[in-house]
Amino acid sequence: MFGSTLSGRPVKLCNEISQLQYVIQFDNIQLNKPTQYLTIFILPDVQFDPNYTALIYFQYKLLNDPSPNGQTEFKLLGGLSQTKQSSIFKVSLGTFYTPDDKTSNDVDMDADDFTGGYRPSFTSDLSLVIGISVEPNAQANAALSELKKSSPSKPTPPHQAGQTTNNVPKKPAPVPAESVDIEVLSNNIITNAYNFLSSFVDSNNKVYIARFDDWWAKFKHKMANDEKFRQRMTR
Repeated sequence: MFGSTLSGRPVKLCNEISQLQYVIQFDNIQLNKPTQYLTIFILPDVQFDPNYTALIYFQYKLLNDPSPNGQTEFKLLGGLSQTKQSSIFKVSLGTFYTPDDKTSNDVDMDADDFTGGYRPSFTSDLSLVIGISVEPNAQANAALSELKKSSPSKPTPPHQAGQTTNNVPKKPAPVPAESVDIEVLSNNIITNAYNFLSSFVDSNNKVYIARFDDWWAKFKHKMANDEKFRQRMTR
């Protein structure tokens, strides 16, 4: 029902735990990257019940440490539904992050702290576990509302368009001639990628990253040179 990809990883399909619960696990997490981007999407051929929402959770877990200190608690990221069939999340290693001589300047998102005394190696025994719970809309919306309240608010820019700085007027940002529905575009891109990559899935439900690179090169070429294809992607 669900698919996912993590920065630089092949697409993985979920494993069903129960009728309304699913899991996806990415092993060998790199510890010298403080943040990674996780994409979750409903498979294109799935008829998702409009009365339900899929809540997306994540945790980090040490494969060789079954104690409570060997894993973080599951943390809610967001949700998918019939009207929002894909999303991209930024997930942080928190205190699992182990910088090397190429330390990134990315800013960590909030993440549960790992307080154990054991720190895994760069070739990681750390796994990222994605838990998906399909719940009635009322229950899911309440959880998402609490998540929104607990999330830090973005600071308001000190100077908005049209205001002045040191008596120099700021020009308002230009309004695009034709707006593009970002949600429609992202869903169309993911559907296009899934349809291409699904024909290369191996017996372990994995696709080599070279196939993704092939799709991306062809997709960019079409977007740049095929007007009809570009219109289909944005409608």
